[in-house]
Amino acid sequence: MSGARNDLSGLDGLLTLHYDERVRRLYIAVLTNLLERRVAEHKAGVISGFSEKYKTKKLVYFEPFGDSRNAIAREKQTEALAQGEKVVLIEKVNPTWRDLSEDFNH
Repeated sequence: MSGARNDLSGLDGLLTLHYDERVRRLYIAVLTNLLERRVAEHKAGVISGFSEKYKTKKLVYFEPFGDSRNAIAREKQTEALAQGEKVVLIEKVNPTWRDLSEDFNH
């Protein structure tokens, strides 16, 4: 199920959407199945690039894939969506835009 806490073992890729409330900016990425570690790295600011610059630290959506090629294809598809369509995608599984990483055991 998209955006819900699942057993992520055996997966090869995840489509993730992160959000910065200050500037209302979404960041779309494909991560390895090490979701919890990568989200922690984003929050700590150790990932250089877009997420560091725009502080997109809030995980609002993720979609697991068994094959990284499918995750990359979905990333490209999601990037092509209009902003409103991305909002609909997120709100189907996370209507309050809460930080899903709060469900991780730290």
